[in-house]
Amino acid sequence: MTYAQAEAKFKSIKTAIGKWLGIKRVKKQIHDQATKDAFAKSDPDTKMKLIGPQLEIFTSSVSRKSDLLPTIATLVAALIVVTTLNHDLVPLRPTETKAILSLFLILIPITLNYYIKVMEHTARGAVDIIDSYQGFSTFEKMGPVSFLQSLSSEFPIIIVYIIYGVVGLIIFRIWYG
Repeated sequence: MTYAQAEAKFKSIKTAIGKWLGIKRVKKQIHDQATKDAFAKSDPDTKMKLIGPQLEIFTSSVSRKSDLLPTIATLVAALIVVTTLNHDLVPLRPTETKAILSLFLILIPITLNYYIKVMEHTARGAVDIIDSYQGFSTFEKMGPVSFLQSLSSEFPIIIVYIIYGVVGLIIFRIWYG
């Protein structure tokens, strides 16, 4: 099953459950052709004023989804630790517990790394758009970047690499005592 097929199946299931529960679907606002023509004829500044807030909402919502990944991995790893404190609560064998805990521990720095890369990509995209409007590089006008400025911008990824090392040590100790 392809991703598109899975999305279509999920959408049909969602629609069926909504009908069964009596939830009405909200129809999308569709503009008439006159509105579309007026937008097409307007100058780029007017278009950006109209579209800008929606682009900000879109960017914010996409980045907020990425915000949740490290939190989810951390919570699941904590949940596994808590559930293993009482063997009667969740009867897992030691190897199963080690495997699940290792998986979610390694997901913590991976999701943090992913989150940082998404933020960097978003920031670079925004700077590229600004540069394309201006016709020159914004950062060239600011002058050279100092070592401390460069280090401060790379500090989050350095912390993630430290977390990789700590998680690696913990996983090693989980499996090899």
